[in-house]
Order: sequence, then structure tokens, then C-alpha cells
Amino acid sequence: MSLSLKERFARQDAVKAIDRVPCGSPVAVRLTAAGEVRPVSAALALAKRHVPMLRAKRTIEAMLEKGKAFIEVPVVESLDALIAELKASGVMAQAQSLAPIDMKFVRARSGETQEQFALRYQIDLATLRNWEQGRFQPDQAARNFLAMIATNPHEVEAMVWADQAHGTDLAAAPANPPDQPRAN
Repeated sequence: MSLSLKERFARQDAVKAIDRVPCGSPVAVRLTAAGEVRPVSAALALAKRHVPMLRAKRTIEAMLEKGKAFIEVPVVESLDALIAELKASGVMAQAQSLAPIDMKFVRARSGETQEQFALRYQIDLATLRNWEQGRFQPDQAARNFLAMIATNPHEVEAMVWADQAHGTDLAAAPANPPDQPRAN
């Protein structure tokens, strides 16, 4: 005896509504398994913060398969609350804020002028000025670079200038290294 589509859906339980947090800031999160993972509650903790349920599910599955996963959580009301909820689900979370960086503060801590700072870290001077004056915000890669400068300025300087000290000319490197296939 075959049930009609309407009858099959009628037999399903009601879908549980997700109580989403009303406001917060975006955060990039690195997830790793910490003991016995409860995937459903971990996915719900992410969905509660405006991550689409399918993306939350796939991220948790990727974490279980590969040992770690990364996701941008759009609305985090409290980093401590997110970390605690995920920990209760057997997931360790390491977060990095996606909030704008105060470029003027980072440079001022170095005691350098805009020109000196730009030269020291090989940043385009016009770009640095635009960041400081709020006309543009650094993208995620630039924010990571600036965060490294803020925490380890001497080490970053050494890395930036290491290629020049060793005589390596990165601009002269072939567009397609021999061991890498060309993209079509």
C-alpha cells in the first residue's frame, strides 16, 4: 500500500525553528574535533548565528573527515558563548574577528611615518593612506598581514626583506613553474 505524498509529509515531525541571535559581528572560525562530537548540536550552534543549515552541516562533516574545518560565522553575539556551545558539542573553536582593523593605530605603535611604514613592509603608500583615512578596508589577506605586523613587527620585516637579502627576484619567477600544470 503506497502512501500519497501528502500523507508521507503529514507523518513527518514538525521542523524545529532555530532561535537566531539578533545581532553581532562576523567571525572566522577554525573548528577541530575535541572528543565525541555531536554533529547536530554543533550545526545548530552555527545555524543559530545565521550560517545556513546546509553549510553548517557540511562544515561539521568536513571537520570530522579532515580533522579541521574553517567557516565564516556572520553574526556572533559573544565569542565566549559560541565557543562554549561548540565545546559542549565536542567541537573546539578558534576564532578570528573579521572586524575592521585600526590601521592608524598599528602604524602609530611603530612610531614610523606612513612613508617609513609602507617602505618597511612593502605596502603601497596610497593603499596605506586609504586604509588609515577609512576610504577602504583591507581585505582578509591584508588584515592577516597587518595582524602579524601588529604582533611580530620585526619577524614580519625580516620575512618581507628576506628574498631581497638572498638575491631572489620573485618578479622574474616563471608564471607556470615546471612542476605545475597550466590552467586552461
